[in-house]
Formats: sequence, structure tokens, C-alpha cells
Amino acid sequence: LVGFFVGVLVYRYQAPLRRIPFAVTATLAIASLVAAPLFASSGINAGIMMSLFAWPWVVLTCLHPASAYLLRTAPLRLLGDLSYSIYLIHIPLALAFLTLNGGNYFTIAQFVWMVPLYLMALLLISWISFSRFEEPVRRHIRILAAPQSRS
Repeated sequence: LVGFFVGVLVYRYQAPLRRIPFAVTATLAIASLVAAPLFASSGINAGIMMSLFAWPWVVLTCLHPASAYLLRTAPLRLLGDLSYSIYLIHIPLALAFLTLNGGNYFTIAQFVWMVPLYLMALLLISWISFSRFEEPVRRHIRILAAPQSRS
């Protein structure tokens, strides 16, 4: 709910917020994405921290006209293609990582090496899901949905 209402506020005030320079929103987005999860080990809910501080800056950065070039680059287009697989896989994979850690949150020292490992695993599994399942199914559905020529 926090994320939803923060999103409503960002949308409502996007016109004045979009006047913030791109370098500022991008810096705040990156800094907040790095800082917010660090609160997980302090007992503060990282999801709420992400909703309040990280995602609004990420959204504003993506809405900024200067981001259009970045969003058209091959790596970010690939992330767009993988986004549905990432969405489906990220929670089960996070639970697997927590299970491997005995169900405990990661310490800051673990977090530093665990997050890159998690992201690499997430991207690899998502790419496999996209290329071996989503794309073939999409092609098959298009073939089935294409109008049949009548002879």
C-alpha cells in the first residue's frame, strides 16, 4: 500500500518533479537503491524504505526525457524483455537464498557479495525462462492466432 500511494503522489506531482535535473534524480535513484536495502539488517522494513525513498526516484528518473536514450540501449531493452520472468522468479529465488542462510536476514558483509550473486542468478534464470519458454510460447500463440487463409 505504501508503494501504491507514493506512486499516486509521484504521478500527481510529476510536472514539477520532472523539472529536477536528470543528474540529480539519477544520483538519488542509485543512492537510494543502494541505501534502502541496508536497512533490512537494522530491523527497519526494507520494502517500506524502497517504496518511500528508492522507487519514486527511479520512476522520476525513467520519466525524465534524458532517460529515453538510456532506455533504448541494448542492455536495458534486454531487461525489459526479461522483466516478466524477473517478476515471476525474484521472490522464489530470494526465498531460496534466505533458506540457504538459515532463514536469517543477511549481514552487511554477506549482503555485499550475496546481492551480486543473487542478481546474476536471477538474470540467468530469467533469460533461460524468456528464451526457452516465453518466446517459443509467444511465437506459437501468434501462429495459432494468425488468420488462416481459406482456399
